[in-house]
Amino acid sequence: MSTENNCMGIVAVKLPETIDQFQLALEAAFSGGVAFGKGSRDTGGEIEWVSVEERLPDPDLWLVTVDTDSGPMVYVLELNDRGQWIHEGEPTFAHGYYFRPTHWARIPEPASTSEISDQEAA
Repeated sequence: MSTENNCMGIVAVKLPETIDQFQLALEAAFSGGVAFGKGSRDTGGEIEWVSVEERLPDPDLWLVTVDTDSGPMVYVLELNDRGQWIHEGEPTFAHGYYFRPTHWARIPEPASTSEISDQEAA
């Protein structure tokens, strides 16, 4: 997903307790937030998280697990060409609060409009 073609921001304020709840939240988010769990998207199974200590991805938008004062959260962050994670227009190290990216994963493609319309009709 290119930062030039798509701009999408997703913030999880509280992580779901089960993998099924997490999947439903992702589906709703990638379907445009129509309704919790209403969108349908095959994310290819489990999300493959990669530690930022192991390696960083190419500059682009990524699904990122972040340690915060409130516990782990999932955000969509940009990694710039200098290897800095960008959140709210600033590198994460510039925040005045605890916000440390720990793992990243590829963002699944959003569900198509026809997939959502088909489900709403059912």
